[in-house]
Amino acid sequence: MGGKPKVTDMLLTSVHAAAEGNMERCEALLQAVRDKYCTCIQELLGGSGRDAQLQGTIEKDIANLKEILNAVRLMRFKGEQILELVSGYGEVWSAGVLSQLLGHQGYDFEFVNAKDVLFVEDGGRNGPEVLWKRSRETLQKHLATLDTGDRRPHLVITGYVASTPDGVATTLKRDGSDFSASIFAHLLQASQIYIWTDVSGVLTADPRRVPGARPLECISYNEAMELAFFGAKVIHPKTMQPAIYDSIPIYVKNTFQPQAPGTCIHVPSEATMQRDTCVCGFSTVDGMALVNIEGPGMVGIPGVAQRVFGSLLRVDISVALIAQASSEHSITVAIPEEVAEAATEALSAGFVSEIQAGFISPIETVTACSIIAAVGDSMNFTPGISGRFFDALGRAGINVLAIAQGMTGRNISAVVKAEESAKALQAVHGSFMLSSNSVAVAVIGTGPIGRAIVDMIRERNAALERRYNCQLVMRAWCNTSRMILSGNEDEIYGWAADEDAEHMEVNFDTMAEHIREKHGPYAVIVDCSNSAAVAQFHSSWLASGIHIVTANKHGMGGPLDLFREILAQKVVANYLYETTVGAGLPMLGTIKQLQDAGDPIRMIRGTLSASINWVMQRVNPSALSGGAVEGCSLLEAALDAEAKGLTETNFADDLSGFEMATKLVIVAREMGLSVAPEHVTMMPIVPGLSTARSREEAIEVLKKGEESLRVRISAAQAEGRVLRYVGTIKGQSLSVALEAVPQHHTFALLDCGGYAVEFHTEYYAEHPVCVSGALGDDAAVAAGLLADLIQVVKSLGAFDRGSVELLGRLGSKINKPPSRSPSFTVPLSRSNGSI
Repeated sequence: MGGKPKVTDMLLTSVHAAAEGNMERCEALLQAVRDKYCTCIQELLGGSGRDAQLQGTIEKDIANLKEILNAVRLMRFKGEQILELVSGYGEVWSAGVLSQLLGHQGYDFEFVNAKDVLFVEDGGRNGPEVLWKRSRETLQKHLATLDTGDRRPHLVITGYVASTPDGVATTLKRDGSDFSASIFAHLLQASQIYIWTDVSGVLTADPRRVPGARPLECISYNEAMELAFFGAKVIHPKTMQPAIYDSIPIYVKNTFQPQAPGTCIHVPSEATMQRDTCVCGFSTVDGMALVNIEGPGMVGIPGVAQRVFGSLLRVDISVALIAQASSEHSITVAIPEEVAEAATEALSAGFVSEIQAGFISPIETVTACSIIAAVGDSMNFTPGISGRFFDALGRAGINVLAIAQGMTGRNISAVVKAEESAKALQAVHGSFMLSSNSVAVAVIGTGPIGRAIVDMIRERNAALERRYNCQLVMRAWCNTSRMILSGNEDEIYGWAADEDAEHMEVNFDTMAEHIREKHGPYAVIVDCSNSAAVAQFHSSWLASGIHIVTANKHGMGGPLDLFREILAQKVVANYLYETTVGAGLPMLGTIKQLQDAGDPIRMIRGTLSASINWVMQRVNPSALSGGAVEGCSLLEAALDAEAKGLTETNFADDLSGFEMATKLVIVAREMGLSVAPEHVTMMPIVPGLSTARSREEAIEVLKKGEESLRVRISAAQAEGRVLRYVGTIKGQSLSVALEAVPQHHTFALLDCGGYAVEFHTEYYAEHPVCVSGALGDDAAVAAGLLADLIQVVKSLGAFDRGSVELLGRLGSKINKPPSRSPSFTVPLSRSNGSI
């Protein structure tokens, strides 16, 4: 009988209450059970004439139960046989209701009480063992009484209940109803078994831990057994045993979604061996502990393993996983956590002399562990599966405590800390493309660039999922004063636009914990700020396994100590900062490519400040640029750049050379130089300008310096040149200063701001490599950040399935983009279509 609490649980509770002398509680529970069935009977069979018979049977059984419970109260005894007898009533009543309902609807069904035909005996640890011969003979005799001439009715048989060899009522214990279906399928030589449950089949993982878990169309008996043992709750291994004997397919279906296809469990077939991935699913066993026995006295000594498992057997402890080094120096076993102390004591006693002599170390125990298992029939035939499995765990920052794999290769198991089991499950599940990899994203900055990257994530997510099997999921957004943390993306997307929206005071530690601990195996922070205070958190975020994509120059261009801290943590997580120098242009990427090619960089020169380039193009335009020949004043150009949002908050940071010097430090460090901002020789556009100046003071300095700047411009024009603010790295020397460059030079012709950098190398000595481009808008910077985000996704194991647009054009030729990566290829020969 559906609904919570379940009838079986209520009946068992009534026995416990009676043993405690609480008959009032017993009466209430039995009345609740009676009401459940009477309501059901009236709704389904009211007025049919069949309802009175059923209700009479239930009333009689309830009266018998009261007598049994009263005896339990008197004896204060709740023996196993009593629990078995009482708990089985619900199944009998439910089967009776179903039988009468089908009859009422015109179907020819007969009710069979399994207690009359199914006999089992106690099998100890293995649970009830069916007495097949007796059960088959008794069932056939019973069916013979129902088979009258041309009439051969269908059967409604109770699940869960049975009888002992002495005819005493008993049950099939845990998952007994499903076991009953398999037992009677074998006894009746059925062609199919249907298990109706509350999920749409066997899933690729626990949906409570992996939201993207999906039903499997078909799996083999062996795969189902492995998944069931390792925590999958849909079907118990013992349910499959009778079906395996006759190769009867088992269909697991959803009671609430009967139209869903569900899962077919049958013999291995092409369908199970030729999936898109060779792994059919993942499962976990929680509440485990690791016990380790090691020492030099174990090496080469026969019988050590026997003594280990003998010691555990004596205290009735079952081992779930075994790992042994080939050196024979250690043996590690995984056992239920609740028996860890007993296991430690048993092993310490079993090896007491060796431990006292120092040949074996004291027994070590690690509690709060989980086993995560990858399962698939064709794993054994596919190279690289173990590598992919452990690579996914490593990329998610999960430490593996123990490993086990059998010769069949059908199961790879790893032990991890319990608090990381959900994260581990999500990581490996996405790695094998059984679901999309989920990357939790936090964006710092609510200005134009921050808004642009958030909009871009929302708009491009579907395409990214198709191409890289990955979702960028917004989980946090903040600026330096307020923030929003949420598991609902829609709340975050609309947050910055609403100044009155609910928010909390910003706390970067809380934000980092939110995206790292609560939302999947991977987390990325996108720093769109220009805050030195925010940059101070970068190294700690990296150390905790959070990847960083940043346009904030103060991390890689800040103090040398901070730079070294970040550099040290880049081995833990990705730190991508291309946009700190050239917005969306590949400045730092070009350095890396030149270095990878072995081409020594002799010198780098560049105009690395879009704001100063804008100002100098207005003050001293090139005659070849196609614009105005006469320039405006320095102050007018600076205020214009400020109004267009090209400068820092205080434009003195730009015109003093500080902003370009910071970028120059980042470039120099990328080249491998150990430099700090104070090592840069800065010559401001006009004397006396510095970052220490306020905006008002900077304006006065610009006015005073106008005349001296005009003198330099005139001198440059006399030589056919224009002034541009250039940063230079040569050897260990870094400088930023005004230079007179030819009017046809790239630096001179940059229109409307922008960037240009020359790379003078050994191979490109006479004609340097030049990277240049217009400033672009905030979307261009956001696009650069998104490109870095995608690099993070790819580093986490995402498989590039090709251009989304190309895949769309090929849609008429292929059903779906290829999802089998090179490591998924199954190297099996086929001669007759079978595997």
